[in-house]
Amino acid sequence: LRQGATSEGGPAAMDSSPDSTPTTASAMESASLSSGKEPAARGRHFFLATGDPSDGLYSAVWILVTIAFCGLSAGLGGATNGWELGLYAPLFSHAVQWLVCTLHAFPYQTEVYYDLTGSITYALLAVGTLSITAGRTRSVHARQLVATAFVLVWCTRLGSFLFQRIRRDSKDGRFDSLKPYFVAFFGTWNIQGAWCFLTGLAVWAANA
Repeated sequence: LRQGATSEGGPAAMDSSPDSTPTTASAMESASLSSGKEPAARGRHFFLATGDPSDGLYSAVWILVTIAFCGLSAGLGGATNGWELGLYAPLFSHAVQWLVCTLHAFPYQTEVYYDLTGSITYALLAVGTLSITAGRTRSVHARQLVATAFVLVWCTRLGSFLFQRIRRDSKDGRFDSLKPYFVAFFGTWNIQGAWCFLTGLAVWAANA
């Protein structure tokens, strides 16, 4: 009898009223708050929108960082390679990142092609600067060919390794807190544009 009463009263013993159990989303948000973590951002935002009072400040910082890295690339490019090739190369390096971020990475909230885009940028800069010089001077020095070849070998090896890794892992957790906010995510891509141009500046200068 005791077992029967328990089985019959089992469902009744569980409080199934709508107010007794929070929804899954509410439960996850409550768990995040209780653990000291902010709930994951929903949707996409142009500026930072985490709910923190410093969101405006951090958005402004990202904008200034983006402008600073663009200026750094342009300044060093012009001083090293002159204001013709010296501006084309950094503009191209940054523009590739801007296009991929704006047209694909941010809309689809993905960083899968981040490293691959950087490697392709290296290759295009190497071949492009050499081709411009060859077309202008009608001659190519052996050191230019060697330097360009080394860049192509290096970016192919590193780019293929990093792309295989991100395909295996499906994501890079370092971008999780940045992807929903355009100024921050765009800023990381812009930094890569400066990185590609500045780290290869010796080769671009040799090819000029």
